[in-house]
Amino acid sequence: MMFRNHPLRAALSEEMHLRRLPGFAAPYRLVQIVTVIGEAGTGDARAHIDTLAKAGREIVPISAKYGVLALGEFIMVWERHTEFATYTLLCRGDTEVSFDPDRFEPALSTVLAEMPGDVIRATQVALIADPSPDRIPEALEQWFAPDAIIACDVADGLARIMSDFRLNPDGFGRLLVLDRGLERDEPAQLVLRLQELGNYRNMALLGLPLAQQLTPTVTKLEGRLAELTHAVSERTSEDDKLLDELTFLSAELARLAAETRYRMSATRAYAQLSKDRLDSLCIVPIRGFQSLADFTERRLMPAVRTCDSFSARIEDLLQRAA
Repeated sequence: MMFRNHPLRAALSEEMHLRRLPGFAAPYRLVQIVTVIGEAGTGDARAHIDTLAKAGREIVPISAKYGVLALGEFIMVWERHTEFATYTLLCRGDTEVSFDPDRFEPALSTVLAEMPGDVIRATQVALIADPSPDRIPEALEQWFAPDAIIACDVADGLARIMSDFRLNPDGFGRLLVLDRGLERDEPAQLVLRLQELGNYRNMALLGLPLAQQLTPTVTKLEGRLAELTHAVSERTSEDDKLLDELTFLSAELARLAAETRYRMSATRAYAQLSKDRLDSLCIVPIRGFQSLADFTERRLMPAVRTCDSFSARIEDLLQRAA
């Protein structure tokens, strides 16, 4: 049969199959690197992945946003988002917990060579079978800070995750996933959701330093607007001078709004994606440990509220100045 296809049909069909990892089962090891490339870095990201493809073998042909390569014994999944790209290396693991990044050599060095952008997150993931579901793994403090361990059951109790979400001297965070009965594609889907949660959370937090840095400037402009409003009501200054000052203040506010609007709106979008991934994990707390939900909400939500408050202040000042 002959169809008159919509111009976007093929692209939309491809979009539905992105953001997935090849199937795997415990024991397995992954390392994922997230690099911020910005919207203007698309060409550099594509050139880099094309170079990697020449050093390996394409399993899933590289498209504008997704590709899977074989690099020696390793599988590499590449994905480009709007302003960041992810590189995920996968390989068979040992039955014992291990977080030695040298396990991924030489593929890791090959991927890192001339990688575009700046790394915002790098994580090692160890997936092992859990023969004793009620037992906390021994030597846990060897891998995680004792006073910062986050542990909870996920996937309706079919897996348990542990981490401290700290940056270690080797440059990587660590995540331990204990398989307690995951089947077929469930391990890959679980790890994907966990990684997406962490990636979107970090991207959301990019707005916080900007809001904190510019808050004193907004406070200063807010105070000056109050002074001008008082001067208008009291008619203590000349109209031309007031108009000049108000025009300058409005221009400064407009500049701040233009410089920060994208980052603040991106923070809200990434925060919502983080919440969606968090809800999909079906988290069950473990007594004596902070859960992933507690950790995420306690750190992410205040940052998002700060960014929302910052944006609201600028919009309010713009309206008042107008």
